[in-house]
Amino acid sequence: MDGFGFKYLSVIKECMDQVYREIPNLINQRGREIGHEQSISFRLGYYLSNALKDKMGYYIDLEYNNDYGKKGDEKYNSEGKKVRPDIIFHDRKKNNLFVIEMKKGDVSDDREKVWNYMQKNTQHYKEGYCIYHLKEYPYIIEAFKRNEEDDDIEKKIFECNKDGCIKK
Repeated sequence: MDGFGFKYLSVIKECMDQVYREIPNLINQRGREIGHEQSISFRLGYYLSNALKDKMGYYIDLEYNNDYGKKGDEKYNSEGKKVRPDIIFHDRKKNNLFVIEMKKGDVSDDREKVWNYMQKNTQHYKEGYCIYHLKEYPYIIEAFKRNEEDDDIEKKIFECNKDGCIKK
């Protein structure tokens, strides 16, 4: 699958498909939602950890709130509030590669959270993803990418199913 200019979109999509394929009752069972977001996040994080294991020195963490080297070692947003992203891929110091927020339903405030995590004065992630409408196919991935040259953040929305993603 083409990553549409996003470095980690393809691997995230492949791992989400693995969740749908291998643990379908975590998402939906006979039209009834049964899985918790944290359960889905855990499973996605597990698959991502395996898929990205060759990236030495980088880790997938869930609900991670530490900020290495800062007083109190806690992550904060631009408004000074403590934060715990659903899934992050980082070196546990300063290289924050991507952040994921997940919702079974609508994305609600998570879009703003991801945008905030990517700002220079906060966690400075290179890419961010909101994954939502996790009931049945299709699900939605909103992908954010920070331009290193001017610090602008680009956003694209994709509708994904087992056959791929299309830009909305």
